[in-house]
Amino acid sequence: MVCRRLTNPPILDGKISENEWKGITPVTSFCSPAGDKSVVEPTEFYFGYDNGNLYIAVKCTESKKDQIVSQTKTQDGPVHQEDCVGYFICPDTTVKDIYQIYFNSLGTPFDQWIKYNEGNYNADRNWNGKYRVKTSLSEDGWNIEIKIPFTQLKAKPKKGDVWD
Repeated sequence: MVCRRLTNPPILDGKISENEWKGITPVTSFCSPAGDKSVVEPTEFYFGYDNGNLYIAVKCTESKKDQIVSQTKTQDGPVHQEDCVGYFICPDTTVKDIYQIYFNSLGTPFDQWIKYNEGNYNADRNWNGKYRVKTSLSEDGWNIEIKIPFTQLKAKPKKGDVWD
């Protein structure tokens, strides 16, 4: 996917406005952990950036909205066992460190810094990123908007950079 520069940063309110994300094509095709096509309900991921931050927005369709599971309110709790969205971000493919970040529908993060060292990956669960997050329920599911300062990812992207 391509992450585009935003003319104006979005207002983080958990409501994904077309004007705020204008010109951003959402990612809508996903794979399961096994690599097959995912069977999740329609979901749209939007990625954008400005000089200092990465912005992510997600529209999560949930046909059984009354069955959304989100109880964790403490950072690094079992967010991944609830209704959540998650990312593995590798801002420097030469260093190969990865930031694993999940958010549940309450906006609670689970995150860790996975450090690469001589062919091995070791998770640092004590690493905690600082984020601005807003969520909202919608007619057909839930939304989340996230602002991640590049300083949290020890990165400052330049045009043409490739992140995994």
